[in-house]
Amino acid sequence: ARGEQTTDLLVNLWKAYKNCQDKTFADFMKRRHEEYEMSNVNLEPKELMNLALNKFKLMKESNTWRQLSEDDKKILALEGRVSKLANKSSDRKKNNNSRNNGNNGRRPTGKPKIMLSAPKDPHTVVQYKGKPWYYCCKETGGKCEGKWRAHEPSQCKGLNYHKAKAKNNMDRKPPPKEDEGSKKKLKLAKAMSSVANNESDEEDMSNE
Repeated sequence: ARGEQTTDLLVNLWKAYKNCQDKTFADFMKRRHEEYEMSNVNLEPKELMNLALNKFKLMKESNTWRQLSEDDKKILALEGRVSKLANKSSDRKKNNNSRNNGNNGRRPTGKPKIMLSAPKDPHTVVQYKGKPWYYCCKETGGKCEGKWRAHEPSQCKGLNYHKAKAKNNMDRKPPPKEDEGSKKKLKLAKAMSSVANNESDEEDMSNE
């Protein structure tokens, strides 16, 4: 019975030492356990405890007890980098939301504040990018339906107006049959609308 108790104690000691939280110590005891299993030497629990105690003292003296392994250091460094990246991403989102909320959800354009909406006085002239800008609408004699333009409203070509008028006419017409001819006409109409839009914005919006 005493022999069985000694064996159980030895097994439990090996198990405890090999599962120590200090990886260096645990690896050392694992190697000693493998050597013990490969040999025919009888080892008493007290001898095993002395072996473990001596190793512990040596590690304490050399300040290596419970020190992080190289793998642990790499893991902690990676976790730190991930945490910093997550914080930066969160800060950028907060800053973007703050800027968007302060500008009604629009991205900052560098324009004068008055040009971000319709002016109280539609005849107001604003200096922007070294030239005057006019609010082109019906009240000022223009046809751009309330847009800031670099051209004077009296000289407005009205491309936006004609584009909207053509679109309204198309909406009132019954839908054409899905044949090759109607498809080509639809593509042509879309292309003409795109050209009209580009010509209208070419002079004004390219410099915004």
